[in-house]
Amino acid sequence: MKVWIHLSDVFGEVNHGDNVRISLEFESEAEIRKIYDALAAEGQKISLELQESFWGAIHANLTDKYGFGLLLNFEK
Repeated sequence: MKVWIHLSDVFGEVNHGDNVRISLEFESEAEIRKIYDALAAEGQKISLELQESFWGAIHANLTDKYGFGLLLNFEK
């Protein structure tokens, strides 16, 4: 599995420690679903369920058990 990692700041109001998001770009739909399912099974805070996006990708937003904001993305 190859995953591209991007870091991004957050616009607008932020709380201490949550002003960075880690974006993970996947090579396949199977890979993103596998990681999303594993994270969701751990009871993470899911801001946006894994779904088709308007920009032609499969995308989800969540916060992991360590408090890191994650953006999962697979460009179709």
